[in-house]
Amino acid sequence: MGAGDRRKGRLRSRGSALLVGAALVGVMGGFVPSQAAKLQGQIIAGPGNATYPFLTARVVIQKGSTVIFRNLDTVQHNVDFPKKGVSTPNIGLLGTFKIAQVSTWKKGKYNFVCDLHQLMTGQLIIV
Repeated sequence: MGAGDRRKGRLRSRGSALLVGAALVGVMGGFVPSQAAKLQGQIIAGPGNATYPFLTARVVIQKGSTVIFRNLDTVQHNVDFPKKGVSTPNIGLLGTFKIAQVSTWKKGKYNFVCDLHQLMTGQLIIV
């Protein structure tokens, strides 16, 4: 493989990353970090998420609140709280699921994972 081929491969990879980023911005309605408050109480799986943590890997809610799980990826994901025995169904692209059980949990930290993609992890913090 020559240097020109490697450059083309890097450009293709960057182009793919840009397309995924643009899709995410479009799906999330122009999300920028300053709008993070709008995501409070949401666990979000994003494009390519099977190889890294959830987009919202740390979610903070008030005691008594619920959490919404949103999947913005093209493959199915779920949210499993292994120590609590609570798991969402697998949902596909643009799917959402309300996790109402967390409203009864005590204040504390609860780890979660996607059963289908063990690298997808996160933590729910109830204050």
